[in-house]
Amino acid sequence: MTAPKPSPRRQPAGAGFARARGQASVFVVIVAAILVIAALLVYNSGRAVATRIHLQNAADSAAYSGAVELARAYNFAAYSNRAMVANQVAIAQMVGLTSWARYYCLIYTDAECSGPFSTFGTADEINTLLDLFSGGQPGIDTMKAYKAITGPLETGINSATGPIVTVLNTIEQTLSLASRAYYTAALADLALSDLPYNSVDPGVMWRVLRATDGNAQMANVTLGTIGAAGEGVTAVSLARIYKFTKTYNPAGASSTSDPNNRFHNVVMSSRDAFDKGRSSAEVLPFDTLISAFGDCFGDGVGGIDVFSTGYSGSTTLSTDNKTWTTQNSANPLGDFSAFLAAGVCVINIPTPIGDIPVPIPLIVPVSPAQSWANVTAGTKTAPYTLKNSTYSGLQKYLDVSNLKKSDYSAPVITIFAAREQNTIATTQQLEAGTQGVNPQHVPIAGGNLALTDDEGHQLMTVSASSQVYFLRPTYVSYNGHFVTEVGGLTNSLGGHTLYASLFSPYWEAHLVPTSPITKSAVLSAEIAP
Repeated sequence: MTAPKPSPRRQPAGAGFARARGQASVFVVIVAAILVIAALLVYNSGRAVATRIHLQNAADSAAYSGAVELARAYNFAAYSNRAMVANQVAIAQMVGLTSWARYYCLIYTDAECSGPFSTFGTADEINTLLDLFSGGQPGIDTMKAYKAITGPLETGINSATGPIVTVLNTIEQTLSLASRAYYTAALADLALSDLPYNSVDPGVMWRVLRATDGNAQMANVTLGTIGAAGEGVTAVSLARIYKFTKTYNPAGASSTSDPNNRFHNVVMSSRDAFDKGRSSAEVLPFDTLISAFGDCFGDGVGGIDVFSTGYSGSTTLSTDNKTWTTQNSANPLGDFSAFLAAGVCVINIPTPIGDIPVPIPLIVPVSPAQSWANVTAGTKTAPYTLKNSTYSGLQKYLDVSNLKKSDYSAPVITIFAAREQNTIATTQQLEAGTQGVNPQHVPIAGGNLALTDDEGHQLMTVSASSQVYFLRPTYVSYNGHFVTEVGGLTNSLGGHTLYASLFSPYWEAHLVPTSPITKSAVLSAEIAP
């Protein structure tokens, strides 16, 4: 007989679940580690994205501030040029007024009127004609009244215009120097962005960048490849901006088509009616008709009228821009007299049957009156130069280099802003405790949980570009509103296209996209070892 097999020992209820409970804790640890790593990754990426956005905003602000400073320099030059044009027109007015006053002095006053002229005017001839009629009235009294007015008028204007020209000339020189100095200072301030940040004056773009992000720096002042890339692009920007404008010198220009003579052409087109072509109807303040009636030649009766037949005057700037010259003439075409005396003289002719009245028509041309005035750079010689005047001619001025009317925007300003990785509050930096982050050096994520950044220069770099552009106004009313457009040749001012220049203060700043080529170069430099 075989012995019976012992029956299996019965295990207590729940013993298998006790062994399974230990296995679950392993999965919990693994899942927790994954969640911690994910949280750290989310934190790191979030901090990096937020920092990059903040750095990009800082770079955009810095680039925009550079364009704003440049736009202000352009507009200051434009306002200065306009003021200089206005001063030249005012100088032309002073010269014109002097010649105009001399002209009437020569007509109505028996005097040389501040200088020997080729003809001494018409006063003597008019008085001689009026004297033919004994007791002629009101002609004699009229001439006396004109003489009482025109003499002091010429003396006063001749004495006042010279000092006024000297003051205007001084203002002209000051504006010329100020506009060029302001522009040079603006370029220098932009160029300071190529230098390290310091306590002296780091330039407007540096100041704005640091004010927006205290840990940011210009990429062009860092070491290595990224520094070379940033500095090179910035230097190119400054060089192109420098070449966009030019200092022109009108002194000694060879012709009105000379590029240095653009200011000359603007001034000449800006003169008002008094300087462009004066006429009797516009500026003659005195009666052009002088009449006398009375005894004709001491025997008979008659009368005569003296009236003007033509008048012209204009003020011109010499081609070399050193002399304003004006001439007032009563003989504009050179083929007829300034004044014409016309009348009739009735003379009694004795005959056997008695005296017979015989009318004799009188048509007597009067010699033309001509007067001159001028101001010439470095010349104070009488008689035609304005008294006590100092004139230096047209001054140097700024304008765009391309006068072919194709440049509507200044070159792009490109900058690069960088921020070192140890200034970004990632888990790695929270452990390191640098740049003021976590100064207690609490190891939040150390050891194998430290997430390192393997970029070549440990830099976060962004780029920003700005530009100054010319906003050409279009004086077109659309439903009662003033309309402006940017770009295109359809913009017009009084039927004429208004091109970009430093004679119009319509320069503004805006941000523009950085070129893909530049971005690629910077990205390559950023990740390079």
